[in-house]
Amino acid sequence: MTKRNDLPEDDLSGRHPASYRDPAGFIFWQNGKLYRQVCREYHPHYRLLIDSGLYASLTEKGWLLAHRELPGKVADEPVLEPAFIEPLNYPYEWSFDMLKDAGLLTLRICREAITHGMILKDATAFNIVFVKGRPVFIDTLSFETYRADQPWVAYRQFCQQFLFPLLLARYGRGSFQSYFLADAEGMTARQVAGLLPRRSLLHTGPLLHVHLAASVLPGGKQARPVQFSREKMSRLFDHLEQMLLRSDLPPAKSAWSHYYSDSILGDGYLQEKEQALRAMVKELLPGRALDLGANDGFFSKVLSGYGWDVIAFDADERAVNNLYKSRGGEAESIQPLWMNLVQASPAIGWMGAERPGFWSRFRGELVLALALVHHLYFRYNLPFAQLAQGLDTLCTNSLVIEFVEPGDPKVELLAAGRTHLMAGYTNEAFCAAMSVYFTIEETVPLAAAGRILYRMKKKRGE
Repeated sequence: MTKRNDLPEDDLSGRHPASYRDPAGFIFWQNGKLYRQVCREYHPHYRLLIDSGLYASLTEKGWLLAHRELPGKVADEPVLEPAFIEPLNYPYEWSFDMLKDAGLLTLRICREAITHGMILKDATAFNIVFVKGRPVFIDTLSFETYRADQPWVAYRQFCQQFLFPLLLARYGRGSFQSYFLADAEGMTARQVAGLLPRRSLLHTGPLLHVHLAASVLPGGKQARPVQFSREKMSRLFDHLEQMLLRSDLPPAKSAWSHYYSDSILGDGYLQEKEQALRAMVKELLPGRALDLGANDGFFSKVLSGYGWDVIAFDADERAVNNLYKSRGGEAESIQPLWMNLVQASPAIGWMGAERPGFWSRFRGELVLALALVHHLYFRYNLPFAQLAQGLDTLCTNSLVIEFVEPGDPKVELLAAGRTHLMAGYTNEAFCAAMSVYFTIEETVPLAAAGRILYRMKKKRGE
């Protein structure tokens, strides 16, 4: 139990920089633990959340992050110790179906809340974190008492955070991740209406929630107040849910979404690399692994089978989406995320401290970097020395990394037009750069493809 004198008095030096928007409470660090302060004004809503049985129902379903309640300075200002989630992930790191499922979870929570006399006052995608491939709502103080005569106060936010980004992606109007990075509040109905194709006017959903809404939300004509009822609210949720359920990425096949199944190197290479990887990791104590350039997650699933919790990164959204949709079974402990290592998620928000960037959030006892080095070297001109430094930042213990030799068909393809880089692309130069931060413990040539798999150990200030 956290001792009473461990809780803060008036010193907010431990207050989390992301927690300044909601007057209902705030989160703070104390003695290495994260807590949530409930403010007095919100206390009646919080008590309804607990006493109505809504909190128990949502946490039992795994929809809401559980917490432990601690006494506050006064009776109506309790302090909550939420279950710890680390590392966090954000909407601009999700795939299409991840954002879709996060939106569906938000609507399902609203339905459940209404049956307990409550509703969500916030519907931001940033209130959801994916844990092992499953969305979890983390903002306990987003619930308020439901009033049957009022419209859903978070409707506009839901559209901007979920519906609009999915519609833009569905109609081929760009990556929604870039929109979240440009403005975490999301795009307005008027902005989205100007981007959607004219054919979207033929469909009821875009017509109602985008094109017509653009004329009544700020920037257009103001509609008179709408009287709501529980039945009308239910129909709204039904319609939004059906729109999300019918949303899919437009059919296409990306360059890397079927990398291993379509590899020109054949099944022999894949089987040999899998066998070598299994031999390298079977004696390691499982923990968290980062799979950099995971593609469809073939090797992430191998690690998962040995008990590793895997965060699988790839810069190809369709590959990430395919892996996400295959979760379950051997993929149960895999968390897919969209990430381009060279253009990784920055620190954003107020003073750059509200949402930390990729390089400060993610660490792994094991880092996997298979068929990745040549892409970073030739496509982004990333020197081996900087690659090694970056991997040292992410890795806390072991690294399994593949070097693709000069003359490999994939290297020749990537090096086309960049032959000036070939002189520095040697196995000797690669090993020298890696040896600054890692000790090479095992070297396995992959005869079927002329590649080399290395197992390395992180040096610890020696």
